[in-house]
Amino acid sequence: MTMDSWQREARQRIGRRRFVASFAGAGVAGFLAACSGGDKSGSMASPVALGTSGPAQAADEPKRGGTLTVGIGGEPRSLDPHTGVGGEEHAFDHLVYDQVVSYDEKGRPDPTRSIAERWEQPDPLKVVLKLRPGITIQQSGEPVDGALVKWNLDRASAPGTTPANDLSAIARIDVVNATEVVLNLKEPSASLLTNLGDRGGFILSRKHFEAVGKDAIIRQPLSSGAFNLTRWVSDASMTFERNPDYWRKDAQGRPMPYVDRIEMKVIPDATVRVAALETGETDLSDTPSSDFNRLQANKQLHAAMFTGSSTSLLFINDRFPPMDNVWFRRALASAFDRQNYIQNFLTGAEQPAADQFWEASAKNAGITIDWARPELNGSRNRVYTGQGADGSAGTTISGWGMRVDPDGNCGQFYTQTGAYNAGQAPVPEVEPLIVKARQLYDQQERRKLYSEIQHKAVEQVYSNILFHYVIVQSHASTKVGNLDALYGGEGKPRYANLWIQ
Repeated sequence: MTMDSWQREARQRIGRRRFVASFAGAGVAGFLAACSGGDKSGSMASPVALGTSGPAQAADEPKRGGTLTVGIGGEPRSLDPHTGVGGEEHAFDHLVYDQVVSYDEKGRPDPTRSIAERWEQPDPLKVVLKLRPGITIQQSGEPVDGALVKWNLDRASAPGTTPANDLSAIARIDVVNATEVVLNLKEPSASLLTNLGDRGGFILSRKHFEAVGKDAIIRQPLSSGAFNLTRWVSDASMTFERNPDYWRKDAQGRPMPYVDRIEMKVIPDATVRVAALETGETDLSDTPSSDFNRLQANKQLHAAMFTGSSTSLLFINDRFPPMDNVWFRRALASAFDRQNYIQNFLTGAEQPAADQFWEASAKNAGITIDWARPELNGSRNRVYTGQGADGSAGTTISGWGMRVDPDGNCGQFYTQTGAYNAGQAPVPEVEPLIVKARQLYDQQERRKLYSEIQHKAVEQVYSNILFHYVIVQSHASTKVGNLDALYGGEGKPRYANLWIQ
């Protein structure tokens, strides 16, 4: 049955129905079309979208020192990367933490940015990580060695953590010595190295964690990264100071980071945030769609953009009636007038009407939406069963941040234990394909499987309904340099790459 035919039949077979939806703000994290990603290079990374930047930068040579002031819409909920769930947290995690394996702007694992200065794969079930010697944790002097890497990977892959599914291929971790760690795998994993560039690969100080505890680490992170969080005033500001002992150098061999300090100013109102940029109160800010053209005309500013950094989704608990009826899910999916929404509601001028828009779209298909509006944490917990939810809501509207490898998207949605399979329901037609794709190192074969996965997932409307892709865009003063390196391979900001003139 073709997509058009089941959409027509769905509208005919489903009468007026009622279901419960809970509404959460965007920011919890993969998206369906990303599952068709894959490159032809044979690398283990499989980038889905690439960023594009605006006018030429202020200068080719970086200037050292100074303070970069960034306007942000809100502060992170947690800076424990292994247990946090907010997509917006990554930008702050990347300031503080190093990663076992990090990737570049095109999503390719890059040893020059990684704690592992090289890696080898002697057979499909073994990955040998050769760690960079001499890296220490800020303040404590704790060495970033094999023992610390093992402790972090064990913690990140434990049941109930956010990146557990991403690291599920690891069966055992052996520490050979201070600079060599062996990952013994349960099955081949084409996505593992790239997944180490996400939450699973961030390295925390064990000494600091054991001293302050799991609750305090959320606001008191410590690692070997480019910056150290030195001050956090709730709902007001965050201050990050340069790590003078940071090990990384840029492509020309110059020490990083470039600036001495990054000051984050919390400015929830987008209009006020843009005004702060225009008056020089901040140096950099994200840009609402409604202001983009006007700011582009400002000769004192330049811009960076990234298409597909995240998506807007309707998350589904397909064990919750009537979402357990595939025809109902199809009717709901076909009801939403996405093109109308994109053209009329993504300008920033009428955002408060978005709920009513989706409700009206569903009503045209004979479906009534009851909006439940508990507190933010409550709404998230009611839906995301893999993160302590009770599964008492049928759907929730939220966002999902892009993953560089398609397994980071599909594995979280379309496997029974995936963190964002809201009902933790079996996905018998798709999960075996995901497991197979995860184990293939041939990128062309993976591409074919992800195409099949995408087709089946859309046909059965498993787990989520895609509304639209998000374009992130930021404007900065022309005194901010290297702006074309702002967005990483998944579209999250890397503020440590910038300098200030």
